[in-house]
Formats: sequence, C-alpha cells, structure tokens
Amino acid sequence: MKVDRKFFNKAAPLAITLVLVIGYNNCGKVNFQKAASDSIVDPQGSPNPSPTPDIINNACDNPNIPHQTQIVEIEFPEQTSNCNWENDGNMSRLNNYFRARYEQTANFNLPPQSKICDMDFSFAGQSFRYDDEFIMTFNNMIMASSYVFTSYLIHENGAPIYDWTRIVGEQWMDGVDNGEIDLQEPYCLGEDRGLSQCSWPETDTQGTISMSFAPSIIRDLMSISPSRTSHDFKLIIIGDNDSTDCKHADSIQFTVTVDYVL
Repeated sequence: MKVDRKFFNKAAPLAITLVLVIGYNNCGKVNFQKAASDSIVDPQGSPNPSPTPDIINNACDNPNIPHQTQIVEIEFPEQTSNCNWENDGNMSRLNNYFRARYEQTANFNLPPQSKICDMDFSFAGQSFRYDDEFIMTFNNMIMASSYVFTSYLIHENGAPIYDWTRIVGEQWMDGVDNGEIDLQEPYCLGEDRGLSQCSWPETDTQGTISMSFAPSIIRDLMSISPSRTSHDFKLIIIGDNDSTDCKHADSIQFTVTVDYVL
C-alpha cells in the first residue's frame, strides 16, 4: 500500500519535451523537485571532484562541427508479474518500506566518438500505470522519480546514481525530512535550477506525463563518461507488500531524437 501525496504542477522554460500518457483511474499530476548537488557525494563519505562538461560543450558548441540526428525507438513491455520477493536483491513484504523492484532496460548505440548534445522525447498516445513508485534513469543516472531517493544515493555532476542496494529496506518517509525536503514529492533532475520540468500522475492512477530538460542537463550526464557510445534507459518499479506492486500496465513506447556530434 502507499500513502497519499499532493499534486503539484509548476512551469519552467526548457529546451526539450517528453510526453507520456499514463493509464488507469483518477487523473492527477505531480511535479518533480530538488536536484542533487554538483559534486560526487557519498551519503556516508565526503564529496569528490566531479568531471566537467567542458569536453562535451566544446564539441557541441563548435560551429565547425556539424550536428547529426538519430531517431531511437524505445520500448518497456507491460509488466504484470508480481514482485520477485526475496530474490535478486529484493526483500520480503513489509508495508511502507522499499522492499522489491522490477527493472527494465532499453539500449541504443551511436557511432564511435559521438557525443550527445541534446535529446527530445515523444510519447505519443502512451498509456501507463505504475504501483507503487517508479524511477527512470539514463545511463544509470536518475532523471525522474516519483519519490525523492536522493538522500540514499551517491551523486555525480548533480545527478543521483541509481543503486538498488542503497534503497532496498529503507522506510517510506511520510512528509518532511529534517525540516527541508518533502520526500513524498517526486524528483526531476535540474528542476531546482530551472533547467527541467516533469509531471506524472500519482501512483496507481491514470494521467499524462511530461518531462523537459535543458541541453545542459543532458551534457552534464554525458560528461560523466564522455567516450560512451552505448546508452540505455531504465524503468524501475518499486513496491512494499502488495500483489499489485512492481507492475506497470501497457507497453511503454517512445521516440528519442538524439542530437549529437562526432
């Protein structure tokens, strides 16, 4: 089961747009907030220097280097199986704790020596429902989630690095943590700097989703591993104790228009 949350929807000027339709009952939207710090931070240790986006910016902003485009089709098939309780790093059922998850990964490749400058996402006519919480990553960095998981995770270039071993077994916090963050409010990478905007329906409801990220967010992510040309998106659905947890209805299909240079 899952505690209730308020819905928020704030606008911000952004460079790319992602729209996804989410299906089931009650249409509601929540806005993601609070980005991580800009250094590599271990919650149990000290910050370390982060890689800089200069190598990506220099290439993407060079007027002598032509930009190229690749259209990528991504799909996360419908997930209707129960949580794989007590297997593959999952724990047994316990209400209001992060106990199990189901992960799906979709990959795409770009030419050797390519560097991504921007990405545009299109989720035309998409229907979706998740239960209880979700995380969406690009190259294992969290871009959006229905809960603020950032305090559990190591950060790099302002983005939390997804690591299930740091989340599993933690308790759902109801309300404000340390008088600063309402963890029940979802997360959108860069929103606190006016560089992104995300909107999803509440858990176990029907609605639409939109995500927008400035090119600088994409370039920051790329600068973590500048030579990488094999990329992936991951969808993680998290549950606590119910038979409907770790599921999402409908196959999720979307198109990514990738702007890159060589």
